Amino acid sequence: MPDTRDGVGLYLRHGDRAFGFHFVVGRENERVIGEIGFVAPPRRGVVTIGYAIVPSERRQGYATEAISALTEWSLEQPGVENVRAQTLPDNEASIRALLRAGFEEDEPGTKVRRFVKVLGMVNSAADFYDHPKVINGCSELFAEVWGKENGIGVRSAVGMGSLPDNIPVEIEAMFELA
Repeated sequence: MPDTRDGVGLYLRHGDRAFGFHFVVGRENERVIGEIGFVAPPRRGVVTIGYAIVPSERRQGYATEAISALTEWSLEQPGVENVRAQTLPDNEASIRALLRAGFEEDEPGTKVRRFVKVLGMVNSAADFYDHPKVINGCSELFAEVWGKENGIGVRSAVGMGSLPDNIPVEIEAMFELA
């Protein structure tokens, strides 16, 4: 599963077993069918979840069940007041799974006309030099969401010895609003 490497990386980066990524295992055959977990440990009372189900097991309610269980567990933890999730606007299956699990869509706010600039700060060791490659993911996501004409702007990437709560990446972005 392509996302597993990302999940393992997040777990290793913030090193929190409870607020890491976990495998979703099918009840019938006890095979790994997906993953679900947290982007980072709780911060200011908020956690953000992420998940993926292998294509052959989608549309069977596994994502909704996993999202519901993780959300319920999260809200029982000290210091967690809010659980967030995000998905691409055209990922209708993911949106349906989140809605069935009790999430609500944010009201559409001001529309982004174009992306202007991003500064990516990468929590890294002194001998790590691929900061731009890490921030490429952000640039690619913005291009996918707003199109190449509006989603690609000026970009800077720097390495940091530490970031708040030992988060792996912090993004500062500027947008032109419609």
